[in-house]
Amino acid sequence: MLPHEEILEIGKFLLDLFKQLIALDTAMLAAIVTIVEKVFTTKRVFKSPCGKGFFWGSLFSFVFSLILSVLALPEVINNLTGMLQGTVMDKWVSNLSFYGSTGFFLLGIVSFLGLAVWSFFSGPTRDSQTAPRKTTPSPAK
Repeated sequence: MLPHEEILEIGKFLLDLFKQLIALDTAMLAAIVTIVEKVFTTKRVFKSPCGKGFFWGSLFSFVFSLILSVLALPEVINNLTGMLQGTVMDKWVSNLSFYGSTGFFLLGIVSFLGLAVWSFFSGPTRDSQTAPRKTTPSPAK
């Protein structure tokens, strides 16, 4: 059995890990929506099935990671309390909470990078290629 100080430190570490994951998930959700709206343009992203897939894949991955991270917080606290009271616990947190939250976060990052690479290499939209150019009249001499 671990001393109480070590149990507390491990519990604090796991709580901080999941809190950081929650903060990163919410930041990435905000960044995805903002970047798709301002940089990639929603018209280009939602016109192509590939763009839609990358966008929704990254969005859902970060949402699932966020949900699993939030659900892991009370689990860590309950197991920490049990260990401090002397109950033998086999795990600090369930495999689904730990591997699911980190796995979905990494999947969201990969999907978002796929969206960025796809958007970069897909070229300009058809609308921007056919739009007339604005010209300024030349001053008369």
